[in-house]
Amino acid sequence: MLILHCLMGMQKQQGFSPRGDWISSREVEGGISFLPAFQESVIKPLVECLGIDPDGIIRDL
Repeated sequence: MLILHCLMGMQKQQGFSPRGDWISSREVEGGISFLPAFQESVIKPLVECLGIDPDGIIRDL
């Protein structure tokens, strides 16, 4: 959510125009500072939830 908020702000201020390329949070200016919180609040719970069955998230849809 934070990344989307930042991208929307960039669009308004700097004429950001998405090209369809995926980038990591490390590639966004200042994004690396949010990585530990993102890993703790998003990545870690996903890994714990999916355990040894990461394909389960798609199968269960």
